[in-house]
Amino acid sequence: MRGSQEILSKTLKEVEDNGLQNHIEVTATFCSEKCDLGPTVALDNEIIHHAAFEDVKEHISTVIDSLEL
Repeated sequence: MRGSQEILSKTLKEVEDNGLQNHIEVTATFCSEKCDLGPTVALDNEIIHHAAFEDVKEHISTVIDSLEL
């Protein structure tokens, strides 16, 4: 789980702080037998292995820009 809980909690906070609950769905899953590649984050059609919160935050910023909030 190397950092997955931290990524999840920071992502949930970022989504809430930016009022994006209706635009971004955040869910947690297990590593699906690919734990050596984790933490893994799925963002739209992109899969990021060895993800960091900064990767997720960049995607959230893209969503914000596209919504022109």
